[in-house]
Amino acid sequence: DEAKDAEGRPYRFLAVDVQRDHFWAVVRSWSRDGRSRLVDRARLLTPHEVEAFAVHNNVLVGKFFADHQNVVTCDARVFVDSKYNTSNVFRICAEHGFHAVNSQQRKHFKHHDGVWRMWDEPRYVDPMLREPSAYKRLVLKWYFAGDVAKDRLEVLRSQVGSDGLPMWTAAMDHGHEYARQMNGEAKVKVFKADGVTYSHQWKKLDENHYFDCEVIQILAASMAGLIGDDVLPSGNADEKSD
Repeated sequence: DEAKDAEGRPYRFLAVDVQRDHFWAVVRSWSRDGRSRLVDRARLLTPHEVEAFAVHNNVLVGKFFADHQNVVTCDARVFVDSKYNTSNVFRICAEHGFHAVNSQQRKHFKHHDGVWRMWDEPRYVDPMLREPSAYKRLVLKWYFAGDVAKDRLEVLRSQVGSDGLPMWTAAMDHGHEYARQMNGEAKVKVFKADGVTYSHQWKKLDENHYFDCEVIQILAASMAGLIGDDVLPSGNADEKSD
């Protein structure tokens, strides 16, 4: 069953990959036991289409509020990759009520409670980046360990529950483009100069925008406590030899 929060809102996340003149978007629904299903996916042209896509799929978006210091931010389950065209992404997030995320080549981040997690503690960002802010809103942004999230996605895609059914699913009509892009990145052996010692590293093989969206889904579900927030072992740092 689809998980719901204390206010009865479903745990559905919209993950967005940003390109120069368009967006790739994935909506996924999550349950308390870590199961998930693909709800919808799309190539969108404008931020307004992204917001409408969220609303159409019953994803929490743009619930703005002010704190005791009159700093305005929002409650949302829309997460946008801010690695490309960062300043514009921040402004889009401020205007429409989205959150920003940015993957890093890290294994984990230490939190104030002493626990190491896949994501950093959130920080508030002024969308105008040193310019006088016209929005009077701050954007919530997270750094996260991209390869760790990819490892976790790989595990979930191969897991089955105690009932023998898959933990991670997509509808039969998800389409060729979604399937192609989900195979657009894979973990491969990378050998060192000696030709014997190697490590496993993630490598882009084809267009992978939907794959990147699903990686962001892993981040969102982890932060919501729907899948384990511990740092999973990563093979990237483990050198091996045949």
